[in-house]
Amino acid sequence: MDAGISVFDKDVRIPGVCNDFSVIPKAHLDWFKALFVNNDRTLPPTVQEVAIVQIPHTFTLVDSSENFKTKIAKRYKDTILLVRNFMGVNYIVGAKGIYKEDDKLPIHANAHTIELCESSDMSPVVCKFKDELVEFEDAKCDSLGQINSVGMMYRNGAIYTAYDGKLIENTFMKVGNKTVHQTRMTCNVLDNATKFFDGVIFQDLLGKWFVTLPYEKGRCALLQIKELERYRILEAKAEGNICVVVGEKRGKYNRFVIAFSDNFTQYSIRKAGDIPYSSVNFTVLPNGVCILNTEMGVEVFKDDKVKVIADPPFDSSMRLFNYSGGVYYVDEKKIVSVHMK
Repeated sequence: MDAGISVFDKDVRIPGVCNDFSVIPKAHLDWFKALFVNNDRTLPPTVQEVAIVQIPHTFTLVDSSENFKTKIAKRYKDTILLVRNFMGVNYIVGAKGIYKEDDKLPIHANAHTIELCESSDMSPVVCKFKDELVEFEDAKCDSLGQINSVGMMYRNGAIYTAYDGKLIENTFMKVGNKTVHQTRMTCNVLDNATKFFDGVIFQDLLGKWFVTLPYEKGRCALLQIKELERYRILEAKAEGNICVVVGEKRGKYNRFVIAFSDNFTQYSIRKAGDIPYSSVNFTVLPNGVCILNTEMGVEVFKDDKVKVIADPPFDSSMRLFNYSGGVYYVDEKKIVSVHMK
């Protein structure tokens, strides 16, 4: 650094533990070279300019398609980032604020990550993660406490945090007019090896990936997923007994669908190899049926029975979710219900 030599200099050697530069998409690699070699400070390329990343077709909202029928369930004036439904009431994290149905709550969204969790009476708790600290507030913006953590996720009606080697389950009990923040340790973790995703945690223990999955309050599964060895996990999500992972190895993306047994002591796995990169987007219905958006269409499956349905009205950026047995997705400022014909 003192000599102004970049990693692209012909005399620089790459450590053996690092991938070579061929795994970097060409548009980004050219940008890195312009930045570090020529000191050309420009904006990085967008995903549309990166040849290796294939973006699924953006579908426009229609009343029906060959296989699906859609209906706008709710419109908002803000871009929807997250939806939680507590006892039939929608709570929305938007780009400009947090809402209970149409009413904006007096809460400042000053955090890197915001989650919503229900208390025992189904009133919302706002959870803000920033700089290894999670802060909890009720809908009136009153503080419910804070806790140190290397990450944060929602599952089982609880917020999970990790710090000092402990995975902590955070729940909220309504006592009279007061909401009480309760904590309980669920398992041991290694802070530096822990990666939080949507509803699931992965730990990289000496090059081996272990899934850490709180499957009910007070209980946590810890299983080695051998099929993920040597992969770099980019995206993951768990809902119900299904976990979907997108991993990269040697510049190629692969998707793994992991189905856990009822007691979360065993799993089955299937792999889709060399796929276009996209976000993990699926939901699991109360009857155990999973609806997964893929580059080939929508996979509808339970156990080992899989059906692929083409021409969905949503893409990987339109988050799928369900409540009351219905399937919905978010399309910018709209919540849309979707039914298969």
